[in-house]
Amino acid sequence: MFRVIQIDPETLAIQLNAGAISAHSRGVDIFNFVDKARVDGILSPLLAANSTGDMDLLSFGTSYLHELRHFADLLLTPFGFYRIRTAFEFFKNLPYLVFVSDDKIPVPLMSGMDPITRAAIGLGAGFEKSVAYRLGSTSFSRVRVINAENHYDPANSSIRYGGDRILEALAYITQFEFLFQKCDTPEARHHFSSFFHLFEGSEFDLAYRWFIPDCHKMHPVKPCQTIRS
Repeated sequence: MFRVIQIDPETLAIQLNAGAISAHSRGVDIFNFVDKARVDGILSPLLAANSTGDMDLLSFGTSYLHELRHFADLLLTPFGFYRIRTAFEFFKNLPYLVFVSDDKIPVPLMSGMDPITRAAIGLGAGFEKSVAYRLGSTSFSRVRVINAENHYDPANSSIRYGGDRILEALAYITQFEFLFQKCDTPEARHHFSSFFHLFEGSEFDLAYRWFIPDCHKMHPVKPCQTIRS
């Protein structure tokens, strides 16, 4: 399912699902929020939504903040930049492959990497010398590295903590810290209950808060202590 707002890791574009927003009862308000964020930056409309207790706009705005953190981490972390490099390497070479080269192009391109599949679709042995093959081979090797970074080893942990998981955890922390530091009200805690409740191993916990059990082990809180902001 396409979310209302999400980043495309291959282009760094933050995409809005305009159709879903238009159908929302607060669609006009959300579009106005986006316009204000583009003009004034994200914090100004976020703080305004918080001051009026508007949980709908606060939910959308902090999600926007979440995606902005992804934008920064995709550029600045080694794993994120590797993904960007892989995409731009492909985008740079694709126009030549489509508009200049006479090579036959299998669709999807990865199907040309397998000799049995190549024979079945009539590419022949000469395809291995083509630009299409070299581009597909390079892209395939890059994807293998990304997949290796996300590999789940049950011998090390019961929780996945690969490159993508770390990026999600960083974005979650950014979203949570804004809520905790600026919007820590009973209404916000109720509306964003999945952010504030104890770790229970839910689907949300495992996707975004997988690091919390280990943090508690490293920084245990004694029963008589309270956590203050």
